[in-house]
Amino acid sequence: MTSGAPLTGVKETDVPDLTATANGLPVIPDFAHIRHAATTTPHEKMLRRPYN
Repeated sequence: MTSGAPLTGVKETDVPDLTATANGLPVIPDFAHIRHAATTTPHEKMLRRPYN
């Protein structure tokens, strides 16, 4: 969990598998922020602005 990787990945840059399940439940919950940020079409994109 300290790598920043999605729950279905190993590295931070891995694409999350939003369809993965474990014991009949989704690995990444429906309310997870990554689901809201995931695009469904090429023209959708969430831009993140870094803060420091």
